[in-house]
Amino acid sequence: MYLRAGTILRTKISVPKFGTNRTAEVAGWLFLFAAGGLVYWFAQANNTWGWITAFVASLFLVVILGISWEWALTRRAPANSRNAILVGILFWLLLDPLLWREGIDEFSPDVIVRSLLYAGIFIAALCAGYLVPPFSGVKRFFYRMPSEPKDDRIFWVTVAIYLFGIVPQIYVSGGSPIEFWHLLLAGYSPDIEVGWRRGMLGNPDDFLKSTAHLLELCVPFLGVYLVRRQLVPWKKLLLVLMMLSIFLIIFFSGERRVFALIVLGPLFYVFLVTAKATRRKLTPVFLAGALVLFWMMQAQVQFRSAGFYEFDPAVVQTNPLEMHRDNNFYWFATAVDTMPSMYEFTNEWVFLQIFTHPIPRFLWPAKPFTVGLPFVQWDEIGASLSLSIVGELYVSQGLTGIILGGLLYGWMAKNWDQLRAYFSQSQAISLIYSLGLTLLLIGVRSFGDIVLNWYVLLIVILALRFSGQRVRSKQWYGPAGSAKLSRSGAML
Repeated sequence: MYLRAGTILRTKISVPKFGTNRTAEVAGWLFLFAAGGLVYWFAQANNTWGWITAFVASLFLVVILGISWEWALTRRAPANSRNAILVGILFWLLLDPLLWREGIDEFSPDVIVRSLLYAGIFIAALCAGYLVPPFSGVKRFFYRMPSEPKDDRIFWVTVAIYLFGIVPQIYVSGGSPIEFWHLLLAGYSPDIEVGWRRGMLGNPDDFLKSTAHLLELCVPFLGVYLVRRQLVPWKKLLLVLMMLSIFLIIFFSGERRVFALIVLGPLFYVFLVTAKATRRKLTPVFLAGALVLFWMMQAQVQFRSAGFYEFDPAVVQTNPLEMHRDNNFYWFATAVDTMPSMYEFTNEWVFLQIFTHPIPRFLWPAKPFTVGLPFVQWDEIGASLSLSIVGELYVSQGLTGIILGGLLYGWMAKNWDQLRAYFSQSQAISLIYSLGLTLLLIGVRSFGDIVLNWYVLLIVILALRFSGQRVRSKQWYGPAGSAKLSRSGAML
């Protein structure tokens, strides 16, 4: 006899499924957070580097053991939105102190302990926010997505999106594909002026450049969706060539996180829609693909500043632990060390940028600027400065911002995970979910990544929403033949 969540097989004994499991899930997380809090107490009392390492290791264990406990208890797939955010926190923020990256010893132990405590509070708030019931309107909206999309219509929409995105870039490079390729290899090199680089503040031309750039980022997602559909071979070949050209453009432009978005998102989608038995066999292939992605991102950061004209793959770092990561924890600790003792909090809310960013500055000349980071000047560090979403929330509102932001992030993840209920109904929803999952993951590095790239998600949703016909399954209908919704938004 063996056990499965919810029942005891080969017996007539049943176990309450939801209430008992949910209570056990929460109890498990509370136990892990209490254990982490105990390690923090020792670290704060002893104030030594050894206890600091133990504390950051305990935060890793809280996340890893908590996810493992849920999986063992419920057998639910661990690939959900909340866990994507948790993995992002471990990678972009906490991996540096765990590996004791250079520069961390510049701070006193109490600053590092306090910074780690704030990261732990954000994790706890995130998990608490994930327990809040979601907004049912999200589920209703995606219920209206077509379950039988018209592939030919989506194909031509994708071709149109590609042309609107790529033609302006070729035009500003002189109209010659060869010259376009030459300029593309320049990367971030300031010695070569390329027409698609926009200025700091947007004018009408910059707005058009940004719009074209967002359109081209939609092609890998729509393309990988269509390649799996029933299309004639020449259309699939054209889609593959379009996707390959976008991958090359983003790779040589040096945009590491954008490159991760258009590679990880389609990879997540293929992973989700692959049959479970086949998925287990292909798991090593997916992991190998992720390692290749990290290698390519490392190649970007090593060559983009001077250009890719003399690209040498032999000198690219191959040790995953030594590959480049933005020193988010260093700048987060700087913020904790200097705010509010030396500088006041900015009192901004990063989430409001979603509503103000779409308005071009040439249409709103008085559009407010972000305060930025008071403890560093732009000309000292440039555009590479980031301190993770936890740091951004702290700079804005202090500990209050971290708690409220963690709760909101957890609730956002809960809402997005409602889409999982429609995976069997529509592969289009699986694609949309994968794109949103990737945005939440890379958005941990900086909320600006979500602000800038959520338009890609919107374009993909609209393209799929209005390029198909909606066919309802019988399971969504009541006895009278009309679909019914419960007050929570679930179908009855």
